[in-house]
Amino acid sequence: MVSLFKESIVYAAYFLGLLAPFFLLPIGIAVYFGERLAAVGFFLVFLILVGFWYFLRKSVSVKDFSKRTYLLVLFLVFPIGAMVCSIPFLFEGFGFFASIFDAMSGWTTTGVTLHSGEISQSLLFFRSFLEWVGGMGFIFFAFLILKSPFQQDEHKVYIDKIKNIRGISIKSFTQKIFGVYVILTGACFLLLLMSGMTWFDAINLAMVTLSTGGFFWYSSFSDIQKIILIIFMLLGASCFVLFLIRKNFIKSLLNNIEFKVMVVVIFVGGCIFAIDSDIISSVFLATSALSGTGIITNNIDLTQISPFAILLLFGFMITGGSYSSTTGGLKIWRIIILFKTIYAEIKKYLLPENAVIPVIFEHNVIDKKEIHNVFVYISIFFMVLFGSAVIFLVFGGLNFFDSLFTAAAFLSNAGIMIIDITSLSFVSQLLCFFLMWMGRIEILGFLVFVSSVLYVIKERANY
Repeated sequence: MVSLFKESIVYAAYFLGLLAPFFLLPIGIAVYFGERLAAVGFFLVFLILVGFWYFLRKSVSVKDFSKRTYLLVLFLVFPIGAMVCSIPFLFEGFGFFASIFDAMSGWTTTGVTLHSGEISQSLLFFRSFLEWVGGMGFIFFAFLILKSPFQQDEHKVYIDKIKNIRGISIKSFTQKIFGVYVILTGACFLLLLMSGMTWFDAINLAMVTLSTGGFFWYSSFSDIQKIILIIFMLLGASCFVLFLIRKNFIKSLLNNIEFKVMVVVIFVGGCIFAIDSDIISSVFLATSALSGTGIITNNIDLTQISPFAILLLFGFMITGGSYSSTTGGLKIWRIIILFKTIYAEIKKYLLPENAVIPVIFEHNVIDKKEIHNVFVYISIFFMVLFGSAVIFLVFGGLNFFDSLFTAAAFLSNAGIMIIDITSLSFVSQLLCFFLMWMGRIEILGFLVFVSSVLYVIKERANY
């Protein structure tokens, strides 16, 4: 077990090292703005990541992962990345915990900060950049799934779509899906630039929108800018695998049940939120909550909207977007399978005992194992959600609903806040840190990590 743990750390650090070239970009931005201290911080991050790659490249071999290794690697990437990327925040004068917190918030695309003062232009860019890189986590997840036979069984519907793409390989898959991510980010940037934004605001907003992150410093947008952001938040929350289907990918996207559910939910939510605001801002709010982007326009005050609208926001946040997207939450495919299974069980009572009612998702029959996994995951999600709400209630001085809403905001990586997080106790802030970490790796990785640590401790004690 100890050797497995060490191997997982090596793999996690190596995968982070592969991202090193991207971190030249913040250095360039810092040099452009003449912020030398920030440039030094970014350069240190770059050197550490290059070191990960250089010293570990001969120690790893990309092989098929066991279930435990898959989850451990997935779990360890984020804290290692957060610790390394906390360096520029420390150089800016952030406290130690606040630096790691904001870096983790970026990596997990949560978009919540503990810092209330002004920060440099280059660090503003770095926060957006971290979210954009963290948003690429879905590519990393997909890569690990393709290298993990047990995961292919659990995600058979979309894995089959990948395998049916002509000439696809793991390398070409990751390259193509990354290309789609870059193209969509570039398209969002150009449209925002054409709408009247400065290049700096446009590139930052494009990065946090496609990554469905939310680290942004103002919320005053024109109607055309809101429409642009709605479109790209929706695309960021869609299944990126569908973008790789060369023939009729638009048709594939429009026919995808998750995408159709998202559009319907956003439309209904927008109509309900329109009671308190204009229709464009209301649709924007619904899209931001469901996709987990967490950007709120300045003409909507969450403290003034109706309790029902707040409850609806809560539901949107925990639902999340599509499979293989940049979003958090339960994911729509799990919700669909949950309700289809419940419907099938009810229908059985109206039919003969030997009747078989299959659960169908995307024209595929879902087997009992996957249905079981869906129910287990949803159960664990709500156990963590309500357990965290109780901790906020006890240590954070919040009422129960604010506690529940805050837990949902971090566990779903949405980052929509109705409280001032900086006023929370350290215990509550620490819980926020772990919740956004758990939410990004979908809880199970965290539980595997805890069980592995306990096993190692027990093994060492017995030794």
